[in-house]
Amino acid sequence: MKLTWLGTAVFVLESGKEKILFDPFMELQGGHVALTDDELLQYDTVFITHCHFDHFAFTADKIDDSDFTVFCTRQCVKTLERFEADQDRVVEIQPDRTYPIGEIRITPLRARHIAFRWRNILDTLSPLGSLALDPAETYPKHADVLILPYQGNNDLPARAREVLSVLQPKSVVLSHFDNAFPPMSRDVDLRPLKKLMQEEFPDIKVVKPEAFKKMTI
Repeated sequence: MKLTWLGTAVFVLESGKEKILFDPFMELQGGHVALTDDELLQYDTVFITHCHFDHFAFTADKIDDSDFTVFCTRQCVKTLERFEADQDRVVEIQPDRTYPIGEIRITPLRARHIAFRWRNILDTLSPLGSLALDPAETYPKHADVLILPYQGNNDLPARAREVLSVLQPKSVVLSHFDNAFPPMSRDVDLRPLKKLMQEEFPDIKVVKPEAFKKMTI
C-alpha cells in the first residue's frame, strides 16, 4: 500500500489497481504546492472528510467535469445538491460503516474539528485543521499510520498530545502544516512537535512528507 501527499490535507492512497483521493484542493496563488486540474481529475474515487472550503471547493466545482465517485458526509451531500451536481456519483458515508474500494476497506469514524481561539483567528485570518477527537467515539489503537493534521491552534503540541495519547499509533505522517493558501495559512513551526515526540512519544516515528513523493506503508 502506498500513500502520497499532494499538499495541505490532500492524500492519495493506493493499493493494487485502486487509487483513492482524499480531500482534494486547488492551492491558491502563492501556495507551496501547485496542483493542476489534470492531476486531480485522474482519480475514480474521492473521499471528503468534511466540507470546509480547503477540502471541498475543488470537488464541488469539478464533479460534473469528472468521472469520479464522491464519498462524503451528509453536509457535503447537501452542498453538492445546491451545486446541482450529479447525485448518482455521490455516496453519503455513515460513521462506523465500512466501504470496500477494491482491496481497500474504509471505515469513517466521528471526529471533531479543532477548537479555534480568537488570537489564532486574528493571526491567520482563517484557521485550519481537524486535530480533535469525538469523546463519544471508540477509536482503534496502535494503527500502523496516523495522518495528523497540524494547523489551526496556538497550542498544537497539546492538541497532538491528546490525540496521540488516545490513539497510540506506530507512526505519524503530518499534513496541513504547509502554507498552501496564503494569506489564510502559514507554515507551522514543527520544532515544538519534535520536542514533544522526543520527550513523550519516543517510540512513534514522525514523517514530514514531501509533496508528490510516494511512501510505502
